[in-house]
Amino acid sequence: MTWAGFGAVMVTNVVLSSAQAWIEGESVDAAGLEVSAENVSTLEATATSKIEGFDQTFGAVVAFNSIGWRSSNVLFNALDALLGDPLLSDAFDGASTPSDAQAWVRDTQVDVTGDVLVSATQAAQLTATVGNEGVADAALDAWCAPLRKAQLQHRSVVIDGAPAEALMRVASEREAPWIVVGRRGRGGFLGMLLGSVPHALSLHATSPVVIVPTAEGQGV
Repeated sequence: MTWAGFGAVMVTNVVLSSAQAWIEGESVDAAGLEVSAENVSTLEATATSKIEGFDQTFGAVVAFNSIGWRSSNVLFNALDALLGDPLLSDAFDGASTPSDAQAWVRDTQVDVTGDVLVSATQAAQLTATVGNEGVADAALDAWCAPLRKAQLQHRSVVIDGAPAEALMRVASEREAPWIVVGRRGRGGFLGMLLGSVPHALSLHATSPVVIVPTAEGQGV
């Protein structure tokens, strides 16, 4: 039995906004004068993908979220999102249209006995969440085989995130008395480059950590 899971999500969310308040070419005679503009544009975007397969999964999520930038096309948006800069959209048919707030009094005779207030507030906010999760059932099945052979009760949990942080989070949520991890003996420059999950757990985990040396390709 073998089957792979494939999936991709591409999202574009664009907000163009502007707030303006003004007086021009008029005469104002009043006890007080207030001209104010407030831009409180808000964009909250969430793009997530979960792909499941037996032996392998491939997934991708690309999100282009902006306030104050006119969208171009899907291809340019995707490439700009990967680059982290609207270079292609700017070079072709995109355009910067800043989200702004402006207030002014111009060419106006003002006769006011009280306060005069001219204000502009720009408070545009963008909140974006992007997630991608892949589950390979065959990998879980292989990892749990030694536990089944030893007739140990166990539960498989798939968590998105850095391994050490995910292990500590699950251990805390389930009040685990121990954290047992394998160590493949990486050291020197490679261990420094890739980082060591057992080392991070031994420094930061609140539960006791048991580190078991394992051969390459084996789990605990």
